[in-house]
This record gives sequence, C-alpha cells and structure tokens, in this order.
Amino acid sequence: MKRGVTVFLLFFTFVLGCEGEERWVLQNGHNGPILSIALDDRRNLLFTGGKDGTIRVWTGTPLVQVRKIQVSHLPILFIAVDSKNQRIGVVESNGLTQHFLSVWDWETGFRKFHIPLKELPLFMQFSPHGTFLGLSKPTWQSLTLYDAETGETLPYLQAGFGIVNFFLVSTSENTLLSYSPASGSLIYWNLREGTRKSTIRTVADLNILRILSERYAVGYDLKTLYLIDLVTGETLSRVDHPGITTVLPDTSREELIILSTGREESYLSLWKYRIPYQEGEQGNLFPVQESLHTVPAQTTQALLWKNHIILPYSDGTIGRYQAGNPFPSTEGKQIVEPISDLQVQSGQLVVTTRKDIWIIPSSFLETGGIPLDSVKRIDNPYGRPLGILRSKESELMLFTKDTSTGGVLARFDLSRPYEIQTIRTFPLPLAGVWSSPRGLYCLETGGSIKRLQLDTLIEDFQIPAGDIQSLLPLDENTLLLGKNAIGHYGNPLLLLEMTTRETIPLQIPGVFIAFKLMIQPSTNRLFIMALRQGREKETETVLYLTERNTLEQFKPIAILRSEELEADMGTDPATGELLTTLGTGAIRRWDGSIWKSFESNNNLATTIRTCDRWVFGINKDGTASVWESATGTYWGEIVFLQEGGWIILKKDGKFVSAPGMDVKKVLRYVP
Repeated sequence: MKRGVTVFLLFFTFVLGCEGEERWVLQNGHNGPILSIALDDRRNLLFTGGKDGTIRVWTGTPLVQVRKIQVSHLPILFIAVDSKNQRIGVVESNGLTQHFLSVWDWETGFRKFHIPLKELPLFMQFSPHGTFLGLSKPTWQSLTLYDAETGETLPYLQAGFGIVNFFLVSTSENTLLSYSPASGSLIYWNLREGTRKSTIRTVADLNILRILSERYAVGYDLKTLYLIDLVTGETLSRVDHPGITTVLPDTSREELIILSTGREESYLSLWKYRIPYQEGEQGNLFPVQESLHTVPAQTTQALLWKNHIILPYSDGTIGRYQAGNPFPSTEGKQIVEPISDLQVQSGQLVVTTRKDIWIIPSSFLETGGIPLDSVKRIDNPYGRPLGILRSKESELMLFTKDTSTGGVLARFDLSRPYEIQTIRTFPLPLAGVWSSPRGLYCLETGGSIKRLQLDTLIEDFQIPAGDIQSLLPLDENTLLLGKNAIGHYGNPLLLLEMTTRETIPLQIPGVFIAFKLMIQPSTNRLFIMALRQGREKETETVLYLTERNTLEQFKPIAILRSEELEADMGTDPATGELLTTLGTGAIRRWDGSIWKSFESNNNLATTIRTCDRWVFGINKDGTASVWESATGTYWGEIVFLQEGGWIILKKDGKFVSAPGMDVKKVLRYVP
C-alpha cells in the first residue's frame, strides 16, 4: 500500500557552544513508571528513579531536568541523598532475587562503588555529614553501615538484634536511634562503642517513623496514626485512619500531609499536630481537610517540596499539587518517540517508530549536515513497533515486534517511492524474523516456525515452535534453536535437521534459557546469549562461545551477574569482531581474547545495528546512539519526538533539527 509522504526542510547546522564540554540535557522524562523519589533541600533538587534504570535530577518550577544518570538495566527502587557531599545512594533491583547498592556522584555521573545485596532493603539513609550510608534489611542482623566513599562495611552494630525499618543518626554521628517493629523497641546506640545507651518500648508494627522534633515523631500502620514521645515511648495521640502509605510532616506549620489508598483511588488529606511544649501539655492529632486532592490509585509515594506536594506517577510523569489549586500540574513528561528499529539500505538510514517511518541520508554521518528536502516521513500503517530486516537492493522487510496481537510481515521498497506492502499476517505475535539463502524464517510466540521462499514468499516449511526463544539458520537444512529448558527435552539448545525434522538436544550446564544466537561468518564461531543459575542460586546472563563444527564445548566469555534479557550482540562490519551490550551501558568489542569498551555516553544500548564503519545502539530510553566502529568513538545521538520532528545531536554540541521546532524547549543548557 502507498502512504502519504511528508517532506521536512532542514535548518543548517547549529552549534550549542564551541569551547569545552557543553552540557545540554534532553528534557525527557522516564520511560515507564517512577518507582523512587528523594529531595536535596540544600540544593533545591528533586531526584527520581524509574523502572527504566535511570536517575533524573530536576529543579525549578516547572521542573527542568539538570542531569540524567543511566544507573542500570534494573529498576531503581530506593534513592538516598547525601546533601553534604553531592552523592546519592541507589538500590537497583528486579524486586525478587537481584539487588545491588551503588553510590554515585550525581554531578559527574561517576559511580563510586557497586555491591550486591542478598535482600531488598527496608530503609536507607546517609549520616548527617555523609560519612556512612546506613541500610536496614529484613534479617536478624538488620542494620549495616557502609563507608559512603568506598562501600566498605563499617564495624558498627555487628550483633543482630532484630529487623529494623527505621533509624536516625545524630548530628554528631555518635548516636543512632533504631526502631524495631516486631518488638516496638526504640534503641539508642553509642555508635563508636557499639553499645546500647537505652531501650524504650513504644507501639509495635509501625511501617515507619517521621521525625517532628528532637523528641517527638509520628508513626503509622495500615489503620492508625500515632504521635509518639521518642524519650518515653508514650503514645500522646492516636487516630484511626485506614490505608496510610505516606506521611509528610511540615514542621514549620505543624501540619501533616497524608497519602492514603482506598478501594478505588488514592487521596491526600491535611492534618494538624500539636506537641507538648510545657510540662502537663497533651499532644494531639486531628484532621483539617479529609480530601485535599484525589490522586491516581497506583500512587504510593509523595514528597513535600517548598509548599508543593510532589507525586510520581506510573506513566513516568510527575504531579505537582499546590495549596488552593484543585488542578495539579503534570511535569517531567516523556517527549521522545521511541525508536523501534533502524537499518541502513541504499545509502538511506531507515528508522521506525510506532507512529512513523523516517528516511534520512546516511551521508550525515560523514558530513554532520543534511541537505534540504532530504529527510522524509511516512505514516506507519500498522501503528505498532516495527523491526527491520535487510533484504535485497532497495528493499527492506518490516515485521511487527509487539506481543499484543497477531504478527504482520511487510515489504518496504525504497525506490517506488517508499511503498509498503503487507505480504503475510500471522495469528500469533512474531518473536522475530531471520533471513537465510533459503528464505525468511518467521517465529511465532507460542506458535510455529514458518519459512517463506525469498522470491515468492510462499510458505514451504512449518514446524511447531513450542518454547523456542530464538533461531539461527546454520545452513540450508539446519537450524539452531534457542529455547526455554523447562519445556520439551529440558535443554536450552536444539539442532533441527529440516529434511528429516530430527532434533538433537544440546546441553549447557546451568543454562535454563538461550534467548539470542549469532554466527560470526568469517570464523564460523557461534555466540549464544543465555540465562543460567550461578553458584549462589542467582540468575546470571552469560555470553557463550562455541565452534560451528563441534557444538560440544561452550565457553563463557562474558558474564553479567543479573538477568538481562534485553542484551544484544552483533558483528563489526569492518573487522568481523563481536560486539555486545552485555555488562555495561557502553557497547563492547571482543577480538577473540580481549574486551574493549566503546566510549561511554550515559545511555544503555539494548539493540545493536551496524553499517560500513558505523555502529548504532538503540537505547533503553528510545533514542539511538552512534559510534565509529574502528575506534569506538562516540559520535552523537538521534532523537525523534512525540510531537513530531527530530534532532541529530553531535557529541561536540552541534545539531541539526526539523524546522519549526522550539529546540530550547527540548534541550536545556545546564552548567
């Protein structure tokens, strides 16, 4: 089918500063839910951590992003701020089995240390001067203190005394107050001596305490709010209020903002508290406005920031609520239209997004500029993410990548002009399409493997796919299949002889899923990306090497001690060497004995594409990065925007963009 073509005139190359390293920040929000938030009141900064593995640093009204740090491929579940030393503590976790603690200089993006944790923490906080970072875990020996600069475990409080879900360190850093919910104990510790100063009984099973003054705090469980004397443990006031998830004290007004979850929605309420200032006075808690604001039901976190209430939303945006204004503002929006795939064919860079197909002359990689009238946009007729497979001459094959509905295979002809023709539909989603001299292999998720002849695209082979994750044509009659070992045969790899349909299982010790396969044409080496169980029963992502002619010994050449199903690999077009995203945010190259990293760019590439002397990485945030393959030098970024248009931003600060764009709204200079 033919689609309308829109031609965008280009501005000439602009320069965002010419001397030194310029810091231009793309004003893009999180790709997915925000899972953690923290404040640096001293510097007037808001930190947000997302499912996308990034920390975003914001300031101002409305919010302006001043930094993005690509921390991990794992979600960010906790953030702690060290205001004194410009550091943040971060817990990355899949929420189940894999947890890591790291400390970063957020200004430079430098990671100071990174250590695994056996359990997901309950509470995390820096000491007042940033000397150490405290972490409480759901174990008997709950409280651990780490040197904030090195990650070394400090020799304080090494004896177990029960689970702690809150602690507070004195300004001198000599005394620590811990709260143990099982016993309802407040324990004052002499940190340097490691001894108890006193133990006080108070209310048990509180979710957390919020400090109101040196002597008083408010605590809560799922049903009740308590005002507590930290010296005597006495409950001064108690009020039933079900569904509390967060309490935000405003000590300047003696007010509490309470976030609660109901059956169908969450809501904010305003309360007052009164603490005793003289002997004989009685403390009190009482509601002022029971329904201050109604908020999305999934909201469980909030912060009070300069008389504004900040809430992280599940769509990656940030809500700002103000007193007297019933309508919140939504800030920190994602402005990037994520790239689904890209390939270079016939001197054209073809890029797909859910909405569009873009065609850009690949010569911009050499010149840095783009001729007028040369960038074209075509409507994506399927409104779905599309993968791209190189075909012949000016043709590309497109296939749907989402898992929501049946798959589509289409032909995209760059010479007719830009004709898209649907050639096959599938009842089930497509897990992938692979090309070989015999035809196109189409893998349906939970369905079949089907081969289509290259010239006629007529199906000439079909076999049930079962739990197959990936495939690799080895020759005209042999397929290597990567699969889930839990299913039939109990092996992660199968050799399929297509003439006889005989299958030969291949075993790799410890591996339970082989999810990506690749052959190195110049050497006949095979590379297998797989998940295995490590020595400590943790999941590891491993890149294995074997020989095409033996398929007996599988040598691990790269190991990531966590699960990363988005890792990718490819081949350097100039040298034939292995490229992979496994293990770091930057792409790495393996020459057969030594690993070398490409220049880092504070992004996490999840897909590798190559052309001539260029390597492209499609990033987790939906942008694409470009490197020179020979040197691994970072070239720049390609960004498409949800509101239309695009930016090609070079490392040196120069950029080209679609006309009519307000570039200053998309890019901000941050000193």
